[in-house]
Amino acid sequence: MAKVAGVGESRIRRGMRLLTTSSLSPAPYMLLSVDGIRKSPGKRNRDKIANFNFYSPMNQTRVTLAEQRIPESIYLSRNIGSSRGWVIRMNEEDLTVHVTNMFNPSAPKSTHRIISLPMLLTPYYHAPDLSKSMATYQVRNVSLSSSPDNPDQECILAVKFWGSFVSYCAIWDGQWRHELSLSSRASKSFVFYSNNDATFYLTPPVDTFFRKDGRNMPEPCFSYLTYYRQAGPLIHPKMGEYEFELLRRCTRSKHLVESPSGDLFIIVKYALQTSKGKPVFPGETRDLDRSVVKTGTRWFMLYMRHPTTRVESYVQDIGDLCIFLGRNEPFCVPASMYPGLKPNSIYFFELNQVYLYNIPDQTFSTLSYDGLISDLWIQPILHKITDAQETDVNVSASHVKHPDVSSQSLKPPPDGNTPRVSTPNAGFHFKRRLRPRNAVLLFLLAVSCFVSSFTDSVKAEDGTIYFHFVTFKGMWVVDYPDLSGLGLPDLAKYRMRVVDWIHATLSVLVFGAVALRDKYITDCFCPSPEAETKHVLDIVPVGVGVICSLLFMVFPARRHGIGYLVTGSVDRR
Repeated sequence: MAKVAGVGESRIRRGMRLLTTSSLSPAPYMLLSVDGIRKSPGKRNRDKIANFNFYSPMNQTRVTLAEQRIPESIYLSRNIGSSRGWVIRMNEEDLTVHVTNMFNPSAPKSTHRIISLPMLLTPYYHAPDLSKSMATYQVRNVSLSSSPDNPDQECILAVKFWGSFVSYCAIWDGQWRHELSLSSRASKSFVFYSNNDATFYLTPPVDTFFRKDGRNMPEPCFSYLTYYRQAGPLIHPKMGEYEFELLRRCTRSKHLVESPSGDLFIIVKYALQTSKGKPVFPGETRDLDRSVVKTGTRWFMLYMRHPTTRVESYVQDIGDLCIFLGRNEPFCVPASMYPGLKPNSIYFFELNQVYLYNIPDQTFSTLSYDGLISDLWIQPILHKITDAQETDVNVSASHVKHPDVSSQSLKPPPDGNTPRVSTPNAGFHFKRRLRPRNAVLLFLLAVSCFVSSFTDSVKAEDGTIYFHFVTFKGMWVVDYPDLSGLGLPDLAKYRMRVVDWIHATLSVLVFGAVALRDKYITDCFCPSPEAETKHVLDIVPVGVGVICSLLFMVFPARRHGIGYLVTGSVDRR
């Protein structure tokens, strides 16, 4: 069982133990509620003292962190989600957003932070029938690109609303931007950040189970956001006619989750509506008494993306991993790191209860009967997994049972299912903190393009070719053995000309056009461009390239400088 430090009291209530403590061991917890709020000592102190209530899935207990100081900005706001161990809350009065790790039992008090962001105007802010108090219910889920206390990575908060809207804000600049041109098929999608692909994904639409994902959805303007495009239809396991008919009657939702070793999974959740124990289609509930219609999860199906072909295959074994689903961004942890967790399973919340889904057996078990009122799992502070644990996860993934599919379906899709940002965070990736260094590098490369236009080559009498710099009077000979130039042709005919300056200028312009078309450069210097700016970045480099190409044809090159292949005669006067 997981250790709980500093236990003050223990009692039984409706079949579940209640523990009051001053500290908790790092592990996944569900944040239940904040109660017992009272004023903090001090006349001018507007902070409060409160108790944080958690549910521990390791020992199935409800745990209370007592006497916790909570600032005014936090207790006046409501939870809208959690990601990477940080809880995101929104104030229902002024719609400001606050990101904090003070609700994470894994975070020491000395590291507690509150990051306050400006007012977030929801897409329905001006709707006449909605008040500000409804703003938190318009949020579908939230996602952080990295932990805000990680100085090596840029942290971006993405907020997905019900409907085709996403708002995002870079923590370092505190400016909200909005993506309002998403496909209508993304109205029920979730937003998820992949560490391995270094991009925000919108989960696949729920109508892409029996067919290939549509390819005609326009890409969002935000460079870090893209649709997750399935490589093909998700092939379900073999089942009987009755089970397949039940499957067709289910409503589906899709989630993405990434393992600590970088494996990406699609989780398809099937919810079945029943009336007096009989399954019904979603459309049939109109003529039924709503009080007797119940909705419950019937299946979970997991599909793992192949790291090479990027084809998603059905799996029934995820090794030592366990997955946590809720209003939080889905995450998974090795069960062996937290004694009491069940490996190869999914923890989820439904109908005020916590359930455990056993993936290989496809069975459910109830963990709590305490009438819980929250489904916000808090991810523990990420630990580096050992080589042995990583090997165990990889071995488990390599022994998954795949359905029988033809060799044709294992081929990469013809249009490539490569994400828009395929470089991992640990690789060569332009970051905001590297802007000065990248600017110097680009400047040096531009100077090299300019200077190379003023280099040329000559052939000595012995047939040896020498490369030198041209000047206004001829050529500057550097490495020729005879400083007098004996054995070289007349160097005056190689003097600098006006066409050299034209070529040098055009070379720099072409280099700039190529640089502007590079995604990593634009993400470094303009990570969140507006729609007009993105349109300019797409058009200007192409126009510059076409114009420079025409000018190169009008003023052809006659020099064979450094980096050019010398062919034919060297007489280029």
